[in-house]
Amino acid sequence: MKLSLFQRTATVWKTSWRHLFSGGATGMLRLFRAELKKYLLEVKTYYPDQIVDVVTKYILFATFFYGFVHNAGNATNYSIGYLYWIIASGIISELSVSISFEKQVGTIEQLIIKPYPFWLILTVKTYVVLLVTALKSLLLLALIRITLPVSLAFNINLVWILLVSVIGFTGIGLALSGLTMKFAKTASFESIISYGLLFFSGAIIPFDKMPVTVQRILDVIPFTAGINASQQSFNGSFHMLPVFLWLVVINLVCFMIGYWIFNAIFRNVKMNGVLNNY
Repeated sequence: MKLSLFQRTATVWKTSWRHLFSGGATGMLRLFRAELKKYLLEVKTYYPDQIVDVVTKYILFATFFYGFVHNAGNATNYSIGYLYWIIASGIISELSVSISFEKQVGTIEQLIIKPYPFWLILTVKTYVVLLVTALKSLLLLALIRITLPVSLAFNINLVWILLVSVIGFTGIGLALSGLTMKFAKTASFESIISYGLLFFSGAIIPFDKMPVTVQRILDVIPFTAGINASQQSFNGSFHMLPVFLWLVVINLVCFMIGYWIFNAIFRNVKMNGVLNNY
């Protein structure tokens, strides 16, 4: 009997969560530590790339700051948008680059036979990338604070909003990872998404300067909604609970869509036997 799309999705989720909880917290911690160790080894091996990345983002920040930010009052909003762009683009691109590399060296099947669902491994990798990217971002912000006339403020609400926004980033990363499994090379997709996120981050054009129709559309996109909420958190009239709940809803929807796209493509490449094709 042919299962409906809903039944297939429910079956996959049931199996995935069975795998997730079968090992308990110890199993999840082991998976996180393994991915963290692997990623840190890559960072250590290719540390010149990390240095170049920080320097490049510093130059880009300085260029945009002096080119688009004309008063100190906009510096915090600009910094928030730029920080979100760094984290979002890092997470989204890293997942697809990882899949592309595994396909290239022919080791992607080793990830699939692990005692955890493939999507869960990628999700854990997302938070590993988030941790490393956050450390690099702190270094970048320290350099900016020391060398540029930028006064950076902090609000604890930024942490919670960012953590929720990462759920949506993960969904986009999963969708792009699925495309990478199918087409191997998705650098053009990554570039379009990355520069698109930068444009709509508010770093180039502030949200309040955009057309009203565009602002309404951006309010339902997890990336821009998170930035807007973070910027509003510095406003005394900001109401955290309704905004936070809205962010949770749209980011979960984004994750589910990304998960569905990833799982659909994953089934397709396995059925057609093109998983290892590069």
